[in-house]
Amino acid sequence: MSLSKISIWRGEMDMQKSIKSLKRNGILLLAYDLLVLCIVFVKNGMINMSAEAVTSLIVSIGFGIFINLLWIVDSKTWITDYGKRKCIWSYWCGEIVLLLLVVALENMNQLVATSAILGMMAVYLIIGIWWVSRKL
Repeated sequence: MSLSKISIWRGEMDMQKSIKSLKRNGILLLAYDLLVLCIVFVKNGMINMSAEAVTSLIVSIGFGIFINLLWIVDSKTWITDYGKRKCIWSYWCGEIVLLLLVVALENMNQLVATSAILGMMAVYLIIGIWWVSRKL
């Protein structure tokens, strides 16, 4: 095998490893957000969440969404398919919308509705984990 063929083969292997690690990191980031949600649900009950718990959760998930943004920006080197990139950005915008809805409901002291939206967010995160593991 010539030197150029070996370097091309190594480049392809490096790209496959990078895509696998990118998938793994994406799944771990979404799983982190889901874990935070589940911990709050277990500690406070699904319906009887306190305002302090919701505020703490908003901060934690907001931080997780910011890290997801960094992952999206970093992934542009490896994910070049426009359709997949559009889906990733759309998914991230959906997370932002759900988080803003939680913030608005929490500010209006609608904790039961906030809990329902957080439940929807948990399902949304599970769908995101499935999408990254299967479609990315």
